[in-house]
Amino acid sequence: MHYKPDWPQVKERFLALWENEIVDRCCVSVMAPKDNSGFSKEEIWKRMQDTHRLTYLYWDDPDRIVEELEITLAAVFFGGEALPHLSMNFGASGHAAYFGSPHVIDEWTVWLQASLKDWSQPLAFDWDCEMLQVQLRCAERFAELAKGRFFVSSLDNAGSLDALAHLRGNENLLMDLVVNEQEVLDALHIVIAGWDRVNERMYQIFRDCNDGGSMVGWLNTWADGKFSQLQADISVMLSNDMFKKFLVPEMQETIARQEYSLYHFDGMDQMRHLDDLLALEGLGIIQWTSVVNQPSYLEFIPVFKKIQRAGKGILINQVDIHDVETLLQELSPKGLYIQTVAQSEGEARQLLRDVERWSLRS
Repeated sequence: MHYKPDWPQVKERFLALWENEIVDRCCVSVMAPKDNSGFSKEEIWKRMQDTHRLTYLYWDDPDRIVEELEITLAAVFFGGEALPHLSMNFGASGHAAYFGSPHVIDEWTVWLQASLKDWSQPLAFDWDCEMLQVQLRCAERFAELAKGRFFVSSLDNAGSLDALAHLRGNENLLMDLVVNEQEVLDALHIVIAGWDRVNERMYQIFRDCNDGGSMVGWLNTWADGKFSQLQADISVMLSNDMFKKFLVPEMQETIARQEYSLYHFDGMDQMRHLDDLLALEGLGIIQWTSVVNQPSYLEFIPVFKKIQRAGKGILINQVDIHDVETLLQELSPKGLYIQTVAQSEGEARQLLRDVERWSLRS
C-alpha cells in the first residue's frame, strides 16, 4: 500500500480487534503532519479537515477528487491503524435518495428532503436515480485509481429508520411510530433491502482496492469482509420501548446482511438503549461519540467497561493524545481502538511506542 507501507502488520491488528484480541497492543490511530512535508501544520490540518468535503466540491469529477486527496495523503503520517482513504460522502442515511428523496449537493453537505407525503404513496427502490448513478460512476473510477495506493470508504448509508426520517420528515415519522406502526415496519424492510443491494454492489466494486474487505473512512476501521456502520440517530428522541419495537429489528436485519457490524453510539442520549445493543448477536464494536456539550469520554469509563464485559469491542475517537494512557490504565487493550491526532510525526511515533508498553502493562 503506497501510503501505508506497514499495512500487513496493521491488517493483523484489525483482524485481532474483531476477535476482541490483540497482537502486540490495542489498536490506535494517530495522524500527524509528516516531517518535511512542505506544508505548515496549519495547512495540513486544514487539508485533512477538508478531505471529507471533496465529493461535495467535485462530485462530477472523480479524477479531481483523487488528485486533491493525494496531495493531502502525501503530507500526512498515518500512524498505527490510521488509514489513508477516500470517503464517499453523499450524506448521512443517503440511501433515502434511492427512494425518491430530493437531494441538493453543495460544497458543505448533501441535503435530503421529505418526499413521502403519506403511506398511500408507493415506496420503491430506484436503481436509476440520479444520486445512485453518480455514486456508481465515482465508485468505479475511485476503485481504479485507489488500488495499491489508498482505501475507499463505504458510503454513509447508515440507519434505515434515519433514512425514513429523511423521506417523511422527522415530525411526521415520529407521529407514524405511534399511529402507523405497521406501515413503518413494512417500509423499513423495503429500505433495508434497497440499502443491501447498494451495499453489496459497492463492496464488489471496492473489494480489490480494500484488500478483500471494507472500510469506514471517518472511523478509520477496516474489516476483511462486507462491513459498514449501523446507526440510529433518531433514537435519541425515542423511548426504549420504541427502540425495541422498531430499531432492534432493523439492527438484526442489517447485521444479518453483512459480515461485520459497528454501531455509531450517539453519546449519553442513547444510554437507555445500550443494553439492547449489547444483546445483539453479531454486533462486533460500539463506537462512542463525544457529543458537544456532554461530559468528557473519561466520565464514561464505567460504560466502556460494561461494553467490554459484554464481549463487544469499543472504539473511542476524538481522544486527546494526553488521555490515551488513562484509557489504557482503565480498559482492557483487547477489543479496544483509540483514535487521536498528534502535532508532529515524532510525537505520533512516540505514542505508538508508549501504547505498546501500556498495552502489555494492562
